[in-house]
Amino acid sequence: MPDAYNDAQDVFADLIPDVYPWQWEATILVERLVGGVPSDENVIRSWIATKLGAGSDERIEALVAETMVDRGITREQAAEEVSGSTHRKGFKRDDVGLFIEGRQAKACIREATNIARAAGNLPSRYGATRKGPEGFVREHLFVPETKLHLRRAGRPLTEPDGTMQRFLHVQTPMGPRNSIQYEDHVDSVELHFTLITDYDFARSELAAILLTAGQNGIGASRSQGFGCFKTVGFEQVRGQGARPKADAHPAAKAPKPKAEPKIKVAA
Repeated sequence: MPDAYNDAQDVFADLIPDVYPWQWEATILVERLVGGVPSDENVIRSWIATKLGAGSDERIEALVAETMVDRGITREQAAEEVSGSTHRKGFKRDDVGLFIEGRQAKACIREATNIARAAGNLPSRYGATRKGPEGFVREHLFVPETKLHLRRAGRPLTEPDGTMQRFLHVQTPMGPRNSIQYEDHVDSVELHFTLITDYDFARSELAAILLTAGQNGIGASRSQGFGCFKTVGFEQVRGQGARPKADAHPAAKAPKPKAEPKIKVAA
């Protein structure tokens, strides 16, 4: 399918280096990246049906049996209910392979900025408007890529490494419900993305953000400890200028000199 946005040429492309003078190329190595894109419901139902046939999954069979008892319904009805409440999440794909969206890297950076600021690892104010780091990064630090393809040893991945399975038991107004959640994952995967900005961030500030992001994670199921990464490549490819002296450090801007007191001269 044609990608109109990525295939289009911006008429102001030649001015991008003037508007966003600073650019870095980053590569991160993710320990286990979990997909968060819901799969088609018909695919899930067919997949569950195969698990109830010959060589079926004992845990799914037990879940269907438990649903039959809890709801007082037939095996077929229970299987339909379980498959209907099953959630499977994975990755988007195109003709290159699996990918996550670039906005996920930007969201990861924004979240890490909040955490790093709370820990005192970033200045409290940035730029001429003296904005807090959370809002400043949102408006001044960008990931231009729309797709971040999953790679291992430089080669794009076309299939996940495996699928994690979780059984959920919840109480609803309609009574107890049982469901299954499946999440596709890839291990030891590389993601490459670009950072562009119109502000000369110190390397230590970007390091604080990425180190924090590496512990917090990227992708789905971060609360379960997945998505942690290490930054294995970080190269500045544009913009070597120093930060303007008037804004040498946003957290320690020199105060304005006090006006000299006026001396009245007697007539």
